[in-house]
Formats: sequence, C-alpha cells, structure tokens
Amino acid sequence: MNVSFVIARFACSLSLVGVLSVALPLSAVPVESGIDAVTVYPDAAWVSRVMDVEVSPGLQTVEMERLSSAIQDASLQAEVLESPGVSLIRDIRFEREMDRPEPQEVKGLRNQIRELQQQMQVLDEDAGLMKRQMSYAEEMAQSFSSGFGTRDNRVPTMEEARATWTYLEETANAAQDGMRAIEEKRRVLKEQMVELEKTLNERLDADRQLQGKATLTLESDTKGLARLRVRYLVSRAWWKPLYEVRAYPEKAEVEIAYLAEIQQVTGEDWKDVELTLSTSRSVRSGDVPELQPIRLNKLEPVVYAQRAMKATLSRNYEAMEDSAMVAQSAPMAPEATVEQGFSSFEIKAPHRVSIHSVGESTRTPLQRRTAKADLWTEVVASITQDAYLRASLIQNLDMPIIPGRGLLFVDDKLVGQTTLARVLPGEEIKLSLGVDEAVMVTRKDGRSKESQSGLIDKTTTQMRQYNTTIKNARGFAHRILFKDQFPISENEKIVVRRLAPSDKDVVIDANTGIFEINRVFTAGQEASYETRFEVTYPRDWDIPLSF
Repeated sequence: MNVSFVIARFACSLSLVGVLSVALPLSAVPVESGIDAVTVYPDAAWVSRVMDVEVSPGLQTVEMERLSSAIQDASLQAEVLESPGVSLIRDIRFEREMDRPEPQEVKGLRNQIRELQQQMQVLDEDAGLMKRQMSYAEEMAQSFSSGFGTRDNRVPTMEEARATWTYLEETANAAQDGMRAIEEKRRVLKEQMVELEKTLNERLDADRQLQGKATLTLESDTKGLARLRVRYLVSRAWWKPLYEVRAYPEKAEVEIAYLAEIQQVTGEDWKDVELTLSTSRSVRSGDVPELQPIRLNKLEPVVYAQRAMKATLSRNYEAMEDSAMVAQSAPMAPEATVEQGFSSFEIKAPHRVSIHSVGESTRTPLQRRTAKADLWTEVVASITQDAYLRASLIQNLDMPIIPGRGLLFVDDKLVGQTTLARVLPGEEIKLSLGVDEAVMVTRKDGRSKESQSGLIDKTTTQMRQYNTTIKNARGFAHRILFKDQFPISENEKIVVRRLAPSDKDVVIDANTGIFEINRVFTAGQEASYETRFEVTYPRDWDIPLSF
C-alpha cells in the first residue's frame, strides 16, 4: 500500500475527529445546589443559589434541575465565587422541561395506590362470598320450615331441628361478623387511599412548579473545586407588613412590633436562608419618562363611511376582547403595600428563616420598640356612647412604617385592628386604639321646649338640653377629651344662642360649632357636662330639627 495514501487517510480521520468534537455538545453533569439568600419584593423574589462544582481544564457543562417554573428567563445570572485557578462562565441557559419522566416518589405513590385498590378488590370479593353465605342460610331456613309438620314430609326429631337451627344461626352470625370486619377494613383502606391521593396531587403540583432547568458552560485552566452562585427573579412570591401595637395606659407607654407577612408558592422551599425584604417593585420601570409635543390645531368634523365605521368598531371590539383575555390569563399579584413615590428601602431579617412553598403565610418578626406616649380617651357622646383610647408618640423604629394592617392590644388584651399610615422614623404617630372599656359614658336628653313669639315678625324658638356623664373606672389618673357641638346658623334670620357651656368655659370653633373639654380624671372620678342651646327662626320656615 502506498505510504503517502495511508498518511493522507490518517490525517483526514484526525481532522474529522476534530470537527466532530467541536460540533457535538458537551455532556452535562447534574449538580446539587442550595438556596442561601432571598430578597422578597411586594411582587416577586430575588433568589440566590450556591453550588460546588468539580472543574477540569477546558470546557464543561453543568445542569441545575428542578428549579422553579416561575423563574423569569432574562433574569438568570451566574458568577464564580471561588476557584482553584482561572474559571469563567461562558454561557447560561434556562428552559422548562415539560415532558420529563415522573420522579421516583410519584411512581412510588402510584404503586401504593394500586396496591390499596387491589386490596379493596379482594375485600369486595370476600364481601360477595359473605353475602352468598347469608343467602344460602336464609334459603335453608325457608326450605326447612316450608313443609314442617305435613304428612308428605318426615317430621325431624327435636335434636335434628335444634342442630339445623344452630347451624343456620352460626352461619348467619359468622357472615354478619365477616361483613362488619370487611367494612372496617374498607374504611381504613379508603382513608389511606384518600391520604395517598392527596399526597400524590401535592407532589404532582410541586413537580409542575419545578420544571425549570439551568445549564452553565464553564471554562477552567486548572482542576479543582469551584464555588458558583446563580441568581434569578421568581414570581409568585410577596410580602406585606404586619404590626402589633400594644398600649399600656398606666405606664404611659406604647410598644410597636414590626413583622413581615411572607408568602411564596414558587415550588422551591427556602430552608434556613438569609432573608431581605425590599419595598421596591421588581417590575417597576427604570426608564425616565419623556415629554411628547402638545400639538394644537383646529378640530375639523370627520365623516366616516358607514362601512368604515363598522370596521373600526369591529376592530376596537376585538382589541378589547384580546386585552380582556390577557388580563384574565395574567397571574394576579396581591395588592401592593408600598405607596407610589415613597423612597424604597430594604430590611434584613435579624435571623435566618425557613419559608416553605405553600399557600400559607409566614410571619417573621423584624423589630420591636417601646416609647413613652401620651394616652388619652376621646368621647363623642352625641354620636356614640363608646369611648375611644388614643395615643400619640414619636416613631422610634429604625425603619419607616409603611401602610399596613395592625393588631391592637391594650394591657396585652386584643381589642381590635387598625390600618397604619406611612410614618418615617422621628415623626409623630397618632393611633386610635379602639373602644376604651375603662371609661363609661351615658348621654340623656334633657328639656326640649318649643315656644312662639312676636306679632309682626312671628318666630319659633326651639330649646335643646343634653346631659353627658363620664366616669374614669381606672385605678389611676387618666386624661379624657369630651367633644360636643352647637348648631351653626347660615342665615341671619336663624339665631343660635349658646347657653351651656358658656364661651368663657370652652373654646368653640366658629366654623363648625365643635367644642372640647379636656381634663384629667382621677381614679374612679365621675363628671357631668351639660350642652344647652336655643334656636330661633321665622315661624313659617322649615329647618332641620335633628340638632
């Protein structure tokens, strides 16, 4: 054989191998990773995963399987934290495995359910046998007694009759006992099957939520253990603030506990992670808005042909339908708890937390502060005979209070709920702490008189009197603010005379007629207040008499 021909064939083979090695994709190696940190937004979560990979010189591909299906593809990032040499991430891809085989755990659950179904089938067969035995015993009893005592049949002896009835009774009792035992076993098996089917559905749902897969191509100069971090933004996660407000009137203190109510159904459990909460919105646009020209021109009447008008209306209607379908299919996020335009901030949880992917929220305490407060009770007896506890204090948390729901406690007893508004650290915060059961209020109608006067300018005078009694049932001094009002005349022919309390005793708002009596009640003290006035107006006038 020609030596040059052999060398040429060998060279061609080498070049072909080189082409194939470049064209064929690298075989991917599955790697285990764990979530170490999560930043939760009001509408999403920024997840950080860490993994250790054995690297070799050259290119290699690693895969991270069973990631959340709710990952936003474009958000996927990767970086090298530690490496024995120079390691680079050449590319990273994300896909959803829609047709992957079922996990072994799901297959095992299906097998258990099939075994229970087979056991139920055996019980059904045993129950059928028991029913046939009972029918046989009933037929024997009827056959035995149908011709008893006639000339055509031999009369059995007493011993034979007793033995026959004993057999029939034992057969019937055994069949009934067997049926009861079968029903009990069937009940137990049914409970087990219901529990297994529930677990299977949960596993299938979790598996559908974990169809994401990330593929990373690495390039390394040396061999060793490299540590990588992968980050991504995932939807179906959110948080909102929750507050506990505890008032202690005797100590003149208010404690505010700041909690985070977190929920996530991403499919991934966050186990022992470093948690950060952010008030920013992950989907908020970062682009600066641009002004567009405002062009003015004379409006000219536009006449459309009937056919063109119908076509336009049809297109508009179809567009409305399409937008409605998009709105219905888009996942709904919970209502945001952060006001637009409010500067965002981040809160780092004081300890590592675990938040499972379930439909229930997890509450994480963030901070708790106690401050001296001014506490008082407000009484508006003309509207309600309930008294309301109020408090004023300086917000001394290290973070702003953002709008959210709050639970109210007075002396560690739950008294109601409220909604807190935005308050920055160092600002005054005023709280309504619900009905104050320690202040008793009664309001009674006093004298009510109508009189008429005048020969030419005939007038009617209405007199009203109300008596309000307030008692401080606490064992210590407490400030009580009593509010009431006089009617306000908006016509010169309607005259209002304020009789009690007099202008010198209280300060009256001339625009509203509202006055206040603010005083400190000693322990157990009771006081009464009179509100009395007259309204004079033309006799032939109709005015509201609800005062």
